[in-house]
Amino acid sequence: MEFVLGSWQLSFSLNGFSSLYGVLTCCAWLVSTLFAREYLAKSTHRTRYTLSSLATLVTVLGVFGADNLATTFLFFELMAFTSYALVAHEESPEALRGAQTYLAIAIAGGMSILIGMMLLYQRFATLNYNLLYEYSQALADKGELYLPAALLLLGFGAKAGLWPLHIWLPKAHPVAPAPASALLSGVLTKTGIVGVIVASTTLLASDIPWSVALMAVASITMLWGAVAALFSRDMKRTLACSSVSQIGFITSGIASLALLGYHDGIAARGVLLHMVNHTLIKLVLFTLAGVVYLQTHDLSYRSIRGFAKGKPLFTLLFLLAAGALAGIPLFSGYISKTLLHEALVEGIYYAPSGALAAFLQIVEIIFLSSGGITFAYMALLGETLLTGNASSKGKMPRTTPRTRRSPGQRRPPPAVEGVREALSPGYRVLWLLLAVALLFPLLGIFPILAERVVDPAFTFLRSHEVDHPIPYYAWINLRGALISLTIGGGIFLVMRHERAAGTLGAKLYELFQQGSYDLEDKGYRPLLQGILGHLIAAMQRLASLPELLVKKIRVALLTATRNPYQPGSFLEGHYYLFSSTAAEANRRPVTISYPSTTLSLLLAAAGLFIILSFLFSQAL
Repeated sequence: MEFVLGSWQLSFSLNGFSSLYGVLTCCAWLVSTLFAREYLAKSTHRTRYTLSSLATLVTVLGVFGADNLATTFLFFELMAFTSYALVAHEESPEALRGAQTYLAIAIAGGMSILIGMMLLYQRFATLNYNLLYEYSQALADKGELYLPAALLLLGFGAKAGLWPLHIWLPKAHPVAPAPASALLSGVLTKTGIVGVIVASTTLLASDIPWSVALMAVASITMLWGAVAALFSRDMKRTLACSSVSQIGFITSGIASLALLGYHDGIAARGVLLHMVNHTLIKLVLFTLAGVVYLQTHDLSYRSIRGFAKGKPLFTLLFLLAAGALAGIPLFSGYISKTLLHEALVEGIYYAPSGALAAFLQIVEIIFLSSGGITFAYMALLGETLLTGNASSKGKMPRTTPRTRRSPGQRRPPPAVEGVREALSPGYRVLWLLLAVALLFPLLGIFPILAERVVDPAFTFLRSHEVDHPIPYYAWINLRGALISLTIGGGIFLVMRHERAAGTLGAKLYELFQQGSYDLEDKGYRPLLQGILGHLIAAMQRLASLPELLVKKIRVALLTATRNPYQPGSFLEGHYYLFSSTAAEANRRPVTISYPSTTLSLLLAAAGLFIILSFLFSQAL
């Protein structure tokens, strides 16, 4: 399907991937929108939120259905602006700062994608995915595609949450409303994954150096996100850092595609299934976080301790989602992580060199360790919700009067009260979530169903079909999961003890909470301030050149007024064109200068215009 708007051609295609994620996106939006009615019942900007949410839905569907890079870029950039209001909805200083970071990353990523697009169009004269694949495969030397592919990876990877441009996820999720966080984590990050897939399977398919570099980025991403989530003490921040880690798992599967050759079907199935799992798991978990916030107005572990006690439906949903995220056998997360791990193991087996095999073995250790840390931080969060007594600080007042009991009347058991609460209006969304959460054990027990769901999307990853059945519950595959769970169990026990003792765990937690690891505040902002400072200084020196020239002319031709008008301006005063004393008495000063800041902006605008004109002329 194609639409022509002037010189811009919008092209869409309906394939297995766009159909799969189109359905998932609409389901996620349905749950999020229904929950937003309850979550934002007292908000003064409900209409703005709804409008932004619907506009974002349109742009996301446009990204998933696009058939060329230009269409993907258009909807990808529109999505950044429509979703900005979802992050900044609360309008608090924290929300505005988080939204600022989100938008800055989106704009910088968009510029990177635009330059990569121009380079590709200059080389191939097309941006159609199928033609790009054919032309890139025909190249004898793919080295010339590294730069445009890296620019695409930079732009799309920033939205996906790849390290080191993951900084918006831990900043935006805690400040955004829970219904928006479910969409940001579960769906919008997958639009970035689309671009990573395009760069890796359309432009640089079967390119080993590119896959090695991408695997290195994926390894850092999955480990950093898991460690940050482990030391988090805020429910939404834990889930946000977890999203970074899970994007790393998905990206490791994309990197494995080129390493496996004709056996890449295992990696493709793992990528697609883990994308689906992550979308549904984060939809459930962030909605549960919203339910907790509605009751406590706080998501710190201290305030939510014991929240799930007496709430059987809430507890069931959390355990189902946490089990799937941790990759426990009989859950869907185990199936997708087994496929990704199997892809790594086969990559080691088919590695053309010992150095590459050694590198992949290190990646496998990081993979299993990150999976273990995932189990540990979800166990810590589960222990917090299921044990202890919740703090009364920040709780919402009761909206219904207490029911008076007669002296002989016994109080109902907590389970009965939990069922009654689950039937209340504020918890109706949980019953809808139950239909989603039941998919986790269903797809885990019957993997054939998961395969039938994701296998039609193989064409988008340009991979081959799986050439042999996967024994998911054979000992060789169960062993990997048990290694991860054993590592996670040990980390959980150590963290639980250290948190209680207040020693190593507390010190590391303080380190993370103080922002010592924050790349934005400790790296990007100072770097940009330094660059801008040098640019401003250079522009000021450039702006002073006309002033120096005028001074020379003044000495030779002009005479300064005795009482300069506005001393200290650009020309250090105003001047007559004649040196006659009578002329000075009868003529008004003529202003021929402007402040240097204005001139700097004009020069910057002129330079930007020249650069953009050159880029567009080269592309067209």
